[in-house]
Amino acid sequence: MTFGPHGFFGYSLSLSRSLDINQQQLMWWSTWEATPAPSRNAPLEDVRTQLLTHYSSWETPYDTPDNAVFPTIISLACGSESTTLAATDRNVLVLPRFTTPRLPGWSSSSGRIIIIGDAAHAMPPDAGQGVSCAVEDAVVVALLLKHHLSQHPVEGAELGRVLQRTAKAYEDLRMGRLATILNAAKRVGNTKRELKRWQEILRDFFMGILCECHYALPYRSSF
Repeated sequence: MTFGPHGFFGYSLSLSRSLDINQQQLMWWSTWEATPAPSRNAPLEDVRTQLLTHYSSWETPYDTPDNAVFPTIISLACGSESTTLAATDRNVLVLPRFTTPRLPGWSSSSGRIIIIGDAAHAMPPDAGQGVSCAVEDAVVVALLLKHHLSQHPVEGAELGRVLQRTAKAYEDLRMGRLATILNAAKRVGNTKRELKRWQEILRDFFMGILCECHYALPYRSSF
């Protein structure tokens, strides 16, 4: 995965390393700032031009005098000549990213409707925490409901109050934590935008520290 001054490019083998090179498959992905956002049905030739504009000069330790990694991957995916195909015809997915506004609440006033996961707080891919947060939401709602049901008899109007207390406690506990995670994801996403030189240096400095910490500390999940 490579971060540059105006985008991000990652690639990896899709299948086992033990397979013959002729059977191997490669997956790749890229993120860059674009205004306006490119269409999902953009012509393949336009996508190839934009990718080469951003990455043709990028270097990797695996480049050779005859083949540079990034242009080679782009040419394999998008073709090396003019084409009338759409990007989708070659399974090149162009996916503009839009940010969902944050909701003021995640439940109805009665407490009978509670939303969790991406329905409540759409998680951008930069954090890699979407499933984790959804599972946390479900566990929190279940534990809170169990707690409030144990405190009050499930009869008539009292059940309504149990649901209201559960919904309120869920929002009080989760909204602050999710705001922190969403803000962190936004910061990571911003590192893939067009950066000034000082922003690039600052990003690379802290990313270096983060990588050192990752290898120095045992892995901890978000649960």
